[in-house]
Amino acid sequence: MPDHTQLRRATAWMRTTAVADVGTVLSAAAPDDTSGHSPSEPDIADDGCGPGSTALEPGSLYRRISGKDDRAQPVSEEELAALGDPMAVGFFRVGVFPTTVQELLSGLPATAAASRKVYLVSEAGQIPPDAIGERDMRFVITTAVGGSQVDLLVSTQAGGDPEEGFLQVAAWDPGRRVFNFYARFGSSWVWAGNSWHALEPDSRGKGCFDSHVNGSVVMKELRIPWNNWQSERATIRLAEDDPLRQDPLFQQTIGAERLELTVRSLITRWTAARLAAVTANGVVDHPDRLLRHLFTSTTVNLTSTDRQSSNVTADSPELTLPTGFWLNQDVLFDDLRLSTQSAPPRAPAARYLAGLTRFGFRLEERFSAFSQPGDTFFAFVVPEAAHEDNEVVRQMVRTGLISAKFAACVLMVDFPNPVFSPARSLLMQYVPTTPTKAAELCDKVAQAILDATRTRNLPADSPEGRFAAHWQVPDDAWRTVFGQRVDAYLHKVTQQIQTASGFDDYVRLAESRRRQFRLMKLNEFELTLPVTNIPPGAPPLAMREDATVADTSKENAMATLDAYGPPGNLDDLDDFGRKAWNSFISDTVDEAIQGPDPQQVLNDSPRPQFYNLTSTDTAADSQHASITWTAFPRIIKITSVGDLQRWQRADASRDVQDEYCEWSVTRDGSGKITQVTFTCEGPEYWEILAQTNPDKVFELYQRFISPDVRKEDLFSPSGRYQPRNKWNNSTSHGAMHLIQPNNTLGAEIELAAAATIRRVINGQELTTEQELIGCSKYGAAERNSDPHIGAGVNALARQKADISLADPVGLYFDDLSTDGWETPDGSDPKSYWTYVRGDSEHRVRAVYEVPPDKGFSVGDITIGGKPIDFGAQIADFITIRLIGVACRFGGSTAQPQTACKEFPAVDMREEGFNAAAFSASGRFLDPRPTLTHRSSRVT
Repeated sequence: MPDHTQLRRATAWMRTTAVADVGTVLSAAAPDDTSGHSPSEPDIADDGCGPGSTALEPGSLYRRISGKDDRAQPVSEEELAALGDPMAVGFFRVGVFPTTVQELLSGLPATAAASRKVYLVSEAGQIPPDAIGERDMRFVITTAVGGSQVDLLVSTQAGGDPEEGFLQVAAWDPGRRVFNFYARFGSSWVWAGNSWHALEPDSRGKGCFDSHVNGSVVMKELRIPWNNWQSERATIRLAEDDPLRQDPLFQQTIGAERLELTVRSLITRWTAARLAAVTANGVVDHPDRLLRHLFTSTTVNLTSTDRQSSNVTADSPELTLPTGFWLNQDVLFDDLRLSTQSAPPRAPAARYLAGLTRFGFRLEERFSAFSQPGDTFFAFVVPEAAHEDNEVVRQMVRTGLISAKFAACVLMVDFPNPVFSPARSLLMQYVPTTPTKAAELCDKVAQAILDATRTRNLPADSPEGRFAAHWQVPDDAWRTVFGQRVDAYLHKVTQQIQTASGFDDYVRLAESRRRQFRLMKLNEFELTLPVTNIPPGAPPLAMREDATVADTSKENAMATLDAYGPPGNLDDLDDFGRKAWNSFISDTVDEAIQGPDPQQVLNDSPRPQFYNLTSTDTAADSQHASITWTAFPRIIKITSVGDLQRWQRADASRDVQDEYCEWSVTRDGSGKITQVTFTCEGPEYWEILAQTNPDKVFELYQRFISPDVRKEDLFSPSGRYQPRNKWNNSTSHGAMHLIQPNNTLGAEIELAAAATIRRVINGQELTTEQELIGCSKYGAAERNSDPHIGAGVNALARQKADISLADPVGLYFDDLSTDGWETPDGSDPKSYWTYVRGDSEHRVRAVYEVPPDKGFSVGDITIGGKPIDFGAQIADFITIRLIGVACRFGGSTAQPQTACKEFPAVDMREEGFNAAAFSASGRFLDPRPTLTHRSSRVT
């Protein structure tokens, strides 16, 4: 049997992780038995933030940021100089590498000892010592080294050999205003990254950031009675002869009520630094990274009653269940100041005791074979809204980034579910993912939701409909109106909880939320939560505003989509055209699901994890994911000898612009660039528009390309649209839509579907971009787009999710970065970038042009000191994206393919073979959709 140090871990961040960004929790696999435990997984110090395959030199500092670094590498002198926290300054810069907590503490300045506080925690701390054996106590130590405020936190094993036990540090860097995270391995240390790395897509949820999800310090049980901690409410039980009693650190232990205050203040400190940094220039670069704290549960805290479960008897006073189970009281009441007269609901003690028996409550640890009937030490432990999330919301309101009313309108969409709310998470799709002016952010999101409610005719009880109704409440009345709803809800809860069926429903709801917590990496120990006889596969539950509990797998499932919308939600198509477009997209998705004929292509069909939004519902746990890549063609970049050559080549022909972005350059008489037009509109849309409304095509060409366009320039004598017409076939006479053969929506759909196939080759699952594209052959490995799209989709497939492309299916501009750009007059170079087609979240056409009254042109702007002489220079800074949707995480039963995609030997001279019909992924695709073969559902 493995030893306890490998099976119990003081923090989650030592182990292997591959976590997607969390909102509603993304599950990996369903629990594998009826105990309620999540499946065991390897827990090896050489993964996560550990050194990987690197052999560490004694007395050295290494860097390994999970998701960015494959293995540990020595920290350079420049990197070390940039680390300004107490560990770096007081130890690593002077060549000191403590191997024990005692060495670390003794190496701190004498002034630090005066502020030192020691805390003790153990999930087995209230279990009799002789009942479970080793209980893995941990010390948490805080101290102020550089001033009066805590700036160093140490977590370490309590008892045992200090050189063998773990030793981890979170240290505040006052210059960079971040936490740095370190772990000791042997006599060396590894820097695992800082607070900002927790927010970056590559490293988010990995290594130390599977517990420090938002880059701050963590205390799961942050509220009285601080379950599992030694505190004023409970003393951890030790045997009289336990050697730990003689440990000087144990003798300094104080109650966790003090640590709560410290942790809250440190979260506030990092949140303030973060918001100040991301809003410094009046623009929020990644609004989604802030607003996800309002719309989703990025993490949670655990709360409970203040009553010891073993002391509850049938005639005990009623139990006040934690308010955080019913709603987010910290934000709604304390921060947003809703008017309320309610008291916390109380449950009869007899109901609680009956529930313990009926649902088989017990504490259980599988590897040690420990089992004890009953609840956790303090009764009714449940997840509640995380203080980390609440603090971001609080400071966004306080700084004016969002209004109090906006925050309230979002939370009230599903306020009876303070954590893991599918309804609130659904609204994240309306949050910008690109730089947005801080002053416009709140109204922009609200307007996007209102527009969707109106244009999509969404029902009043949809998340969008609920928000829209809230937004209409007068500014001077919303606190009262919302408070009355909360009062009515809590009154109904108080009535329901008195009944046997009502209380049992709340027990089931609590266990449903605990199951979701168990799927998070923050769930480090089996003894953190009780186990019940409720099946692990029971449907997810949610509270309704009438205080009843509902099965969310049925109630919150999204209806199937009525019809696929046009790219960018464009309004060019008439009713017949919209039906034709829906038919084309739906048929193409169905063909992609089926995959190629197994007689012609091996190991590439079917694709059961890909689904059609119009025929299969999108479940309540749905998550949208943007996959982005650089617009400049990588194949040109890697086959050119320098920047000048690659820019020239990329500007020479649209046929080499193969990253789903093409452009055309306009110059003045001297050859200086005055305008560059970019497009990412797929050709299929224009084929259908031309067949259903040719006059609209003519009108759009005249509006966006030139008033000199003539209809006969666009259509053949027989009336067929010519995509590569004189106004759309070069890099100098206009770019209306994509024409490069690989730049089609059909190719995008096929690539996404093919990437949902998991590949296990020789017993090893493929995960990297190049492994996957090399085996699945769904595109060109040398492009920016194809490997990245495939890997992003496959990462969702490995979470056993169902996957599709979000409506409206299309390719969209993500952003233009202007770092290193300079204008002659010092104006913002990004201000000359304009989106001219598509809605605010789905832009399909952009123009870079300086207004004539500025006195200079695009060619006068420099990038890295070089004037813009080519449109390709701008393409270097453009990112394109597609948007996927995934749901039913953990539910797919599709088995991986155990071989790579193969093409049997065929006679390529066979009649009917058409090389041009192959897409980039090697499938037959018709790039020219016609109503004759796409009309099966056009009525």
